[in-house]
Amino acid sequence: PGTWRCWLLSYRILISLLVFFLSTAPLHADVLCDGVNDLMQTGLDISNFLSNSTGTLAIWLKATGTATGNANSCYRGGGLISDASGFIGLFRHLTYNGTLDRLCAYNYDGSEDHQPTTYTANAWTHLALVHTGGNIIFYKDGASVTSFASGNTADLTGDLTVCAPAAGGAYGIGVVAPPMTFSTALSATEIAVIANSHLHNIASSAPSASWDMQSCGDGVACTDLAFTDRSGHGRTLTAGT
Repeated sequence: PGTWRCWLLSYRILISLLVFFLSTAPLHADVLCDGVNDLMQTGLDISNFLSNSTGTLAIWLKATGTATGNANSCYRGGGLISDASGFIGLFRHLTYNGTLDRLCAYNYDGSEDHQPTTYTANAWTHLALVHTGGNIIFYKDGASVTSFASGNTADLTGDLTVCAPAAGGAYGIGVVAPPMTFSTALSATEIAVIANSHLHNIASSAPSASWDMQSCGDGVACTDLAFTDRSGHGRTLTAGT
């Protein structure tokens, strides 16, 4: 019995150390989007990942270079994770309503609903857009920065894309890491877990898709690579160039 308890204690210590290491380890999975012709796409309408009234989009971004887009519409900026038609998504915009260089969340429900937030260049930022109850909640680094009224997304037939221009917008510029989608509206606690743990996992809501970028690497060409969906739904993300 004493040997068994000793073994069990050692096992628990080992697991605790492993969890601690994983939760404090730096982010490793990343892909550089050059802002010229890099994009990743699923070949599936975004309706496969969320509904027009409920869902979550999330991504890590290390903003590099100079942002693009100079129209007042958020979706005219550089795409981070969005639908190809520009009805919903997260974007990086050079000029936004007279202000320079912002990250923004966008949804079109018949009118353009969007809000920006500031960020620090060349530093990792976690972004999330949660659509729920007729509102968009915009999170940065695990905390809500704004919430604004927005109804059902008008069209979900566009392909879900990463770093791609949306409806006349621009390619995303920067390093991106695990894009994730959820058909559910994640809670503030769940968003904080993803943003703060570096594990990219949550307990109570399974993602509709989650792509690990580690098969490529920061600054490495990702030509024709396919990024496997880790959610179990088999929705592969492919590199356009």
